[in-house]
Amino acid sequence: MRYNSALIRAAVRRNIKYIKQIQKEMRTHVSLAIIFTICLQSCTGSYESGEEMILSGLWYIDSLNGQKILLPENRNISLEFDKPKGKIYGFAGCNRYFGKYSTDRNKIKFSELAATNAYCENQDIENIFVKLLPQAEEFRLSSGVLRIYSSGKVIMVFNKAYR
Repeated sequence: MRYNSALIRAAVRRNIKYIKQIQKEMRTHVSLAIIFTICLQSCTGSYESGEEMILSGLWYIDSLNGQKILLPENRNISLEFDKPKGKIYGFAGCNRYFGKYSTDRNKIKFSELAATNAYCENQDIENIFVKLLPQAEEFRLSSGVLRIYSSGKVIMVFNKAYR
């Protein structure tokens, strides 16, 4: 059986061209898959990072258990998140407090809370705040407003302080 060498060479060239074309398409598909994966990772990560980034900073109390809180400016209850250290600091109306916090998506937990022990008249609001803080379970952010929930109920509302 004789083979025509010219026909064989032409067939090999066609196959090589076809293989190169497939390789090029594969590189394109792999590149697109990698880009898609990176974008997907970025989108997933930005939810947590974005929420925590917005959570960072100083917040002032607006309401406790659904009741609007009106205090003199120098006694305004504050909550400050220090993201790199995982700590909170603030003023409860009479005493300064501090502790740790952790978040996981919209879950939040305050722990190792402590406060100074100065005496002030009418510490009722401070006592409610200090009692509610460790009960926090979830948080939601919207337009500079931080809502903290316990058992599905809003227990505290804060407004972002823009310095």
